[in-house]
Amino acid sequence: MAEAEAGTNELSSSAAQSRSSTRRDRLLSWIRRSWVPLVLVVASLAMTGAVTASHTAQFSPYDEWVYYDYVTKVPEQFVVHQGEDIGPAALEAMACDGDTFGPRGEPCGGPYVNPAAYPQSGKTSADLYTPVYFVITWGLAQIFQFALGLDLLTAARLTGFFWLAGGMWLFASLMSKFRVPRLVTLGLGVAFIGSPIAAFTFTYITTDSPGFLVGALTLLATVRFVRGEGSGWWLVPISIFALALKVTNLVIVGLMLVFLIIYALSMWRRRDELAAGVTRVKLIVVGFLATLSGMAGVMIWLAIRSAIKISDQPDQGLVEEVINLRTMSGLTSTFFPGPFGLTTGPLTIPASVAQPFVWLAIAGVIGFLFQSRRGNIERSLSIALAVAVTLFAPLMLIGMYIVLGAMPPVSGRYSAGLVPAMLLATGMIMRNGIARWGVLIYGIGMLVVELAYAFRAIMQLD
Repeated sequence: MAEAEAGTNELSSSAAQSRSSTRRDRLLSWIRRSWVPLVLVVASLAMTGAVTASHTAQFSPYDEWVYYDYVTKVPEQFVVHQGEDIGPAALEAMACDGDTFGPRGEPCGGPYVNPAAYPQSGKTSADLYTPVYFVITWGLAQIFQFALGLDLLTAARLTGFFWLAGGMWLFASLMSKFRVPRLVTLGLGVAFIGSPIAAFTFTYITTDSPGFLVGALTLLATVRFVRGEGSGWWLVPISIFALALKVTNLVIVGLMLVFLIIYALSMWRRRDELAAGVTRVKLIVVGFLATLSGMAGVMIWLAIRSAIKISDQPDQGLVEEVINLRTMSGLTSTFFPGPFGLTTGPLTIPASVAQPFVWLAIAGVIGFLFQSRRGNIERSLSIALAVAVTLFAPLMLIGMYIVLGAMPPVSGRYSAGLVPAMLLATGMIMRNGIARWGVLIYGIGMLVVELAYAFRAIMQLD
């Protein structure tokens, strides 16, 4: 009897050890497959944490105070209205700490009873946006407030980490779909994390934060659809979500549509090479339905915004563009190289350090266009990307005029959704070991410089 029990115990122990070994092997296998995105997530945490900690309580010059006002109002009213007054929390912050132009408005300490003393007469301009970004930001900020005891402004700024880290994970998956070497993916990812535009976008409250993640998600879903690896109908909710976050994410939805149209046309005489379950008609139908669904969501929101408005939009002091041939031709370079060219602004590294990244982006788009001959997917994507970076900015100006009745300046920041595609293009032309190691060393170097500047600023705060 005792011998039987001993044998049973030995078998149980052996089975437990086998299960433990299997779990360990699976974990090690997952780490081997996922070490690049894991490193990029850690780098994202290091950059966003250090740079956010180096910020003062001053708002950024790009509408952060109205975004902060929106976040503070989420628990009570969920949405802000056109013509609505800025709330007391944001008014006090502007009066006491101000933005990069210094404190503005009434004297710190209140009472805050004279809205005309503030920028935009103390009225919000964030009503153009749906509540989606701000509800997510408020919700994620609660995690940092609970865990670290931070004030709402700092906690909301730190939510940029989630957008950057999630975007990096999707970006790494996208690069693997095209068999880009891991060293190149790591180098380009780290370089972007250390770039001036990332240091700004993911450490302040800004609706530009989700752009990179949305761009990577949309492009990854599109490629999976074209290759027959996933349903194309996922592009419908993705497009709606992207445009609900910010209407300028239309650039990535537009890239998706152009890519699908070009690919469908390129396969007109080669239908036997289409993936199983994918047809030329389906490619075009899904592309148009996804785009139209996203735009329908925007129109519904604009109708709601108009129905709940309190008064007219405040004057933001913007110089509107004029639609003519000269303006339109000048805008063709706005998205090329897009955000990479924004090497100036609050708390940025020297432009000389970031400038090579601009050249890499330009070389990537051009090189991908002329070197992509290995398959129709790559060729179609390279042409669609070239169209996007040159024509989407002037088209966006026309679209703003049609939808909003106004033509505010089109910024390179609006092309944030195209960044994953531009980095992919750059990775696709890295053909030799010297280039691959070079971009990795450069990327690490730029991130180190960014962190060094952030830590220096932190020491100055102390």
